Amino acid sequence: MASREIHATRDRLPTGPVPPLGPVERAFLAYDAAHPRVNLAIGGLALFDGPAPAIDEVRRWFGERLPSLPRLGNAPTPAGRRRNAWLPLAPHALTALIGERVVAPEQGRIGLISAVDDLLREGVRDGGPLWRAWLLRGHAENEFALLYLGHHALHDGMSIPHRVAGSLLSPDPPGPPQGEHRTPRHGPARARPGLGEMTRGGANLVRGFWPPARPVTDGDLTGDRRLTWTFTDLSLLRHVAHEHRTTVNTVFLAALTTVLREWPGSPWHNLSNPDKRPWALVPMSTRSRPGGGAVGNRFIPFRVGLPCDESSPARQLAILHAATERGKGDGRTAAESRLGATMPRWLARLLVEAIQSPRHSHLLATNVPGPDRALELAGRPVTGFVPVSYLPAGQPLGVALTTYRERTCAAFITDSGCPDPGDLADRWLRAVQRLVPPGRRPPSPSTQR
Repeated sequence: MASREIHATRDRLPTGPVPPLGPVERAFLAYDAAHPRVNLAIGGLALFDGPAPAIDEVRRWFGERLPSLPRLGNAPTPAGRRRNAWLPLAPHALTALIGERVVAPEQGRIGLISAVDDLLREGVRDGGPLWRAWLLRGHAENEFALLYLGHHALHDGMSIPHRVAGSLLSPDPPGPPQGEHRTPRHGPARARPGLGEMTRGGANLVRGFWPPARPVTDGDLTGDRRLTWTFTDLSLLRHVAHEHRTTVNTVFLAALTTVLREWPGSPWHNLSNPDKRPWALVPMSTRSRPGGGAVGNRFIPFRVGLPCDESSPARQLAILHAATERGKGDGRTAAESRLGATMPRWLARLLVEAIQSPRHSHLLATNVPGPDRALELAGRPVTGFVPVSYLPAGQPLGVALTTYRERTCAAFITDSGCPDPGDLADRWLRAVQRLVPPGRRPPSPSTQR
């Protein structure tokens, strides 16, 4: 029986119809309940140029733009086993959802990072609004930041820079939501995948679990996250990808492989046996264009073995390029996407649990191309966007790459029980620079901050 949505509209923000949670999104709520130490809040830290606006101005700005994001303008509440009630937020609810943190000026960037780490401990749970935002100011004279966190059941990583940030940080309030309305009750039914697609999708999923990963002990893991990041010019990654005839994503993974090989705090830096190599869970978007369609989860899982036993950067690139091309070329994206949209709820829960098991992958590595157009908050331009990922149960480390216009950000998330992440992000940037072939200087970096 399909889920139904109930709406209460009196004294609430005017939002459009809320699309139902799909099987995978419900599975994330179940995963959250089964792993209390895991914090499934994902999002981003936007950095701005200019004096910080007042918190009331930020709340008004968001209030004008929330109607274009029905899932954020409503709060799901349980209403029986087979349906959800979506209750629109009252205007005054923004006071609780959008907070403010002031950093002492003398603390600078270290104070900003410390404030972000403190806020990352706050989860967003089922039974109320599934997102939060905070204005962060005081760490610099002419710069401020905005941290957004939303439950993975609301959206995937691709939705955040495009649909969420693209709407909430748009210079003008967006129009009515596009692609988020439900199919009319008597409208055309969604085409179900054929037997061939179901079989191919199921076979791809099963094949991706072999060989099993060797789990890293989680005895010291706390579930609290720490964030560190670095920016570079997108042209650098494009130059390296062009010189090696590969993709930016492969360059990202190859540099990550070098980091895990050399970082003293890595559980994998001293491996000589290829059978013990770390497995990275690399989500692949199934959207026809970045950020297209409704706010939600539109991805398939893909597992890549990181060749930390290989010391040659060129050889790392070749191994990873071959692995990712196989994943894109066997038809798994279309087949698994159709399967994921129609699978029963119990199967989605089983797969989400298994895919995030430490016997399947050791770390999450996600690459999200961000928006090309300029974003702002009350006239203050965005200068950079830092992605915030989550850590599945038993995983000590994760990394996310995203772009904003011509800037790239690599952000590392580590469990607070791990060694100090220190220079992880800087190590990654140096690893990228080492991939530039000798005598092949990359283009000059842009002057954009």
